[in-house]
Amino acid sequence: MKKKGYISTDNFRVRALKVSLVFTYILCALISGVYLYLGAYLALSMIGLVTPFYLWAWILVKQGRTLTARVLFLVVLTAHLTAAILLFSTATGFHYYYFILPTTTGLFFNHNETRQRYFAGFFFLAALVLFLGFIHSNPPSYYTLTAQWENLLRISSGFMTMLTIFAGFTFIAHEILMSNRELFRLATQDPLTGIFNRREFFIRGENAIQRNTLYNTPLSLLMMDIDFFKRINDTFGHANGDRVLKQFVHTCQTQTRSSDIFARLGGEEFALLLPESGPEEARLTAERIRQEIEDQAVSSDSGGDIYITVSIGISAKTVKTPTLERMIHEADSALYLAKSMGRNRVVLTRA
Repeated sequence: MKKKGYISTDNFRVRALKVSLVFTYILCALISGVYLYLGAYLALSMIGLVTPFYLWAWILVKQGRTLTARVLFLVVLTAHLTAAILLFSTATGFHYYYFILPTTTGLFFNHNETRQRYFAGFFFLAALVLFLGFIHSNPPSYYTLTAQWENLLRISSGFMTMLTIFAGFTFIAHEILMSNRELFRLATQDPLTGIFNRREFFIRGENAIQRNTLYNTPLSLLMMDIDFFKRINDTFGHANGDRVLKQFVHTCQTQTRSSDIFARLGGEEFALLLPESGPEEARLTAERIRQEIEDQAVSSDSGGDIYITVSIGISAKTVKTPTLERMIHEADSALYLAKSMGRNRVVLTRA
């Protein structure tokens, strides 16, 4: 179950690329204005020549070719920085922009994928080699700037580097959050139907038992089993069997409350724990589910309809059934009785 407000890691990278492209456009416009003010027409012309490549990267993103757009953006950015250093030397601090590249590779590339890991490694090494090369060679400045402008550009390079590193840490925090959410989903949910799995059912069930014992409120359990499910798989195939399971879960969810604990225990066996519900309320809920299941048809891949029924056993928490395990045992016994009586029925056992 995906939470609103969260996006997948790949979409996050695409959005990060879009933001970087827009920000780069704005930065190029500001720098172009500075160069125009200084009368550095050659530098201005180089800025003007490079901006269409950023536009090209934006077009590639729109076409869905995000990996190509990422590589193009970083190639143009590297060339752009190198040209700026050759024009103004290292006195302006432009070479510190190379520290942006290692952080940006973590932001843009999926390091779990071999090809993208190679791209990330290439840009990391390129940035390191270029940085060390300019530090040691210290090339002369093609344009001479005043000390005021040199300080301004040096400050801007430090600010941009810190901003990029901050973005990188934000991305890492986002990935950790998304990984934790995915691990939680895998640990608690059935992958096919999206409801709770067996492990989570027992955890939540034990909590419900404790609350019931503390407040002495009603608590009932439904054990449900789809009739002749193996025959459905053998006749219509496992893909249609999965479709039947999903439809069954959807139907049951329309008859349950947000406080109920609904889980797939395995195969075609499901459990529904009903807090604040006594035996008679549980029986009425079970009958509604049974009737809804019987009246519905599941469309198969071949275009035909699959009709199913469900057998349900019910138990309630009493002095004789004080634990979840005991309730499950009693509900299972009632379910077995429902099947032996011809299936497609509800049986309530009062322990």
